[in-house]
Amino acid sequence: MLFLDEPPFPTVSGPSRVDVTRNMGVTHEDDLTRRLCLACEQGHVGICKLLVAAGAGVNASNSRGLAPLFIACLKGHADVARLLVGFGADVTAACRGATPLHAACKHGHAEMARLLIG
Repeated sequence: MLFLDEPPFPTVSGPSRVDVTRNMGVTHEDDLTRRLCLACEQGHVGICKLLVAAGAGVNASNSRGLAPLFIACLKGHADVARLLVGFGADVTAACRGATPLHAACKHGHAEMARLLIG
């Protein structure tokens, strides 16, 4: 039950980083990769930048075998793809037999294709 004098969400004091994956068999790096893939899918450039700075692997793949750059190309998020390439994402890495360029071309993302070629 929520009372009017309580904040709607619990506040966290102490360390700024909370390990929500402890005792779940998931490493911190796996969690960062999962979050990076979700941010890439939604096109959140700022969040992607923060996650990469925190150690998320730009060439790691998620549980579905997809790399962050592939996901950004699939969804047409050119700004996210530009950021990932700037951080060293492999533009030739295949995910399930297709490269990020294949994904961009298949879904008609011309700007993305130009970014990956050039």
